[in-house]
Amino acid sequence: MRISRWSLAALAALAGLWLPRPAAGEAAPGPALPPQGVTSPLPPDRPITLAEAIQIALRQQPQLAVAAASTQAAAGRTRQAASALLPSLTLSSQRTRSGSEQTVLRAGTAASEMVTRTSNTASLAAQQLVFDFGRTRAQVAQARNLQRAADQGLAQTRDDVINQVKQAYYLLLQNEHLVGVQQSNLEAQRAHLALAQARFQAGAAPRADVLRAETAVANAQFSLTSAQNQAELSRVNLDLAMGVDPTTPVRVQEAEEAPTAAADLGALVELALGRRPEARRARFSVQAAQDALQVARVGSWPAVVTDAAYGLRGDAFPPSDRNWSWALSLQWPFFDAGRTGGRVQEAEANLRSVQASLRQAEQTVASEVAQALLNVQTAEQQQAAVQAEVASAQENLQVATGRYESGVGTYLEITDAQNALLTAQTNQVNVRYNLSAARAALGRALGLEEGT
Repeated sequence: MRISRWSLAALAALAGLWLPRPAAGEAAPGPALPPQGVTSPLPPDRPITLAEAIQIALRQQPQLAVAAASTQAAAGRTRQAASALLPSLTLSSQRTRSGSEQTVLRAGTAASEMVTRTSNTASLAAQQLVFDFGRTRAQVAQARNLQRAADQGLAQTRDDVINQVKQAYYLLLQNEHLVGVQQSNLEAQRAHLALAQARFQAGAAPRADVLRAETAVANAQFSLTSAQNQAELSRVNLDLAMGVDPTTPVRVQEAEEAPTAAADLGALVELALGRRPEARRARFSVQAAQDALQVARVGSWPAVVTDAAYGLRGDAFPPSDRNWSWALSLQWPFFDAGRTGGRVQEAEANLRSVQASLRQAEQTVASEVAQALLNVQTAEQQQAAVQAEVASAQENLQVATGRYESGVGTYLEITDAQNALLTAQTNQVNVRYNLSAARAALGRALGLEEGT
């Protein structure tokens, strides 16, 4: 059978009109995967900002590619379910050649010969579901709610990636500043060693002071090396959080997380329950389970289907004999040996399971908000206390150094004062970036939009 180009174009246009369209507010299905195998180049002449690190992660992180693929698969399943509500067209064509041996009379004598016949057929068949007590529409609703749940899974992964980048970014800043603290400590210990050596050479201090100072310098050098190694590990972790080559020598700019607007715990939990993708995903899963239960309940109910066909048949090509048919059929699997009852039982159990998962998700969200808020409050209180601790330690070191230089103090006083200052400065750095990390975790717990 020969089909003209305009006929194919018309069929394609007709099929396009019947394709299901996305509901209002939903994105049309299409390529949304982040590009893979391409690492965004970091600026070679300057450190990156936190916002840049987040944008790199949103382009490069493989976790997002996996989640985006899941959403596309869910969108495909929705289209498959929706297609059952629309007409289906089947175009078929067949050319058959057959032969049979027949007896014929020739000049009064019977003889056998092979007779060949050619048959050409072409048909266009259509089928449309008329009514099935809402079973197909419930299947479409189930698939659409599962698609929405998958979309929330992508949003959850996106929020997790942003939080991971923030935590890694602040940890790198923290460890870099701790390297600076250890460098200052090493310089101070070397200065104390020089002071002890000078007093020993002048006969004003024992040899033990020099030995203590040399030990302190060695310990300070070891601590500095450990801090540098920890900073390099933090750099690798940031690369991994951004989804780039972990050997990339990334540098970062100074950053500080903005505080969240003050509110009581109940208001914050209510805000989080409305915004967190985990909670929305669980609610869509409950709706999908309710739709699945409806599908199971009407599984053995009748369905009305209409079929129509138009065709051509004949020995010549193109065939000229036309035929058509139209039928309205009732399909009723009124006895299925308990299969429908088993499906209903399964769907009811699945519904109870996702309802329990929803309650668990809401409890988890509330717990995370409370914990994050407590961490922020603790870090804010520590920030005020540690500043006074550093000022006091610096003053004590100056007094101890002056007493040792004047000969009225011992070198042990300098050692204790220097260790106290090192502890205070370390606490100051830790508290500063712990506060930013805690604020970032609170933003994640509240489901605040980031990285836009």
